[in-house]
Amino acid sequence: MKNRHLQELIDRLKPHDYRAIEEELETQSSETLVALLDATSAKVGDTAATLLRQRKEISLLIDACVNSRIRSARGRVRCMFVFNSSGLSAPETVAAYLHLLGDRSADVVYGALFGIVFARRRDLLPTLRERLGCLPAGSPRREDFSEAIKALEANDPSLFSPGFFDAGNVWRLNEPAPPYTGEGKLEMDGKGEKTDG
Repeated sequence: MKNRHLQELIDRLKPHDYRAIEEELETQSSETLVALLDATSAKVGDTAATLLRQRKEISLLIDACVNSRIRSARGRVRCMFVFNSSGLSAPETVAAYLHLLGDRSADVVYGALFGIVFARRRDLLPTLRERLGCLPAGSPRREDFSEAIKALEANDPSLFSPGFFDAGNVWRLNEPAPPYTGEGKLEMDGKGEKTDG
């Protein structure tokens, strides 16, 4: 959908309530929904994110993040919402998390660190330490990286986000941290089940 048509769609939808917006956006392609993540209208952008989560369009969103097709910080924050609400069911989001650690928006970086910490990706500690070393002293991002590193070292995600409650158990925090291959994927046995080791 061209930019002009996209803006016309946003302008037409934004006076409506969430339910009416959702009914209209359900008919749109997932590519259009990705473009709508950048919408300045919270109702339109948030509804697009919710529909992408329902459609489980993780691969499409990873591609959009890594290839900088989501242009605004608000769009990337909405993308983090989809990734982080998917939890461990989408371990491939690590590619986007790593890419977004260098984002200009502190909110986007925090969302990426949140995903890494709650996935308990201790294998990424060297990467986080290296990034931390490049940040200026006193920077709020430096503090976020330090807190993420402490939480991973302690294997306690609550140190990073003490007020977070995983109501849907998407991060499976009551289970041992899952093992990962070098590609950011959960190790699976031959039946497609997560391995214990």
